[in-house]
Amino acid sequence: MIEHNLARVFQQAVSELYAYQLPVENAQVQKTRPDFEGDYTIVVFPILKISKKSPDQTANEIGEFIIRNLPEAESFNVLKGFLNISVSADFW
Repeated sequence: MIEHNLARVFQQAVSELYAYQLPVENAQVQKTRPDFEGDYTIVVFPILKISKKSPDQTANEIGEFIIRNLPEAESFNVLKGFLNISVSADFW
C-alpha cells in the first residue's frame, strides 16, 4: 500500500513541479537496496528531460514535495539521481 501512495505522490510532484502528467507505469517505486539508507527508492533519471535540472536538484525537489504531502514519509536522501525515502517508524 505504501508503494502505491508513494507512486501517487510522486506523480503529483511531477505534475505540480514540472507541469507534466507522468504515466502510472513510469512512476516506479522500488525497495531500497540494503546497502543504502531508506526504505523505498525512486530513480529520477527518466524525469530529467521534463525537469530540465540536474539529477540531484530534481531528486531534492521531488523529495521535499513527498515529505510535505505524504505523512508516512519521514525523510529522504539523494545519491546520484536516486531518491531514497525513509518511512516513519509509526507507519510500520
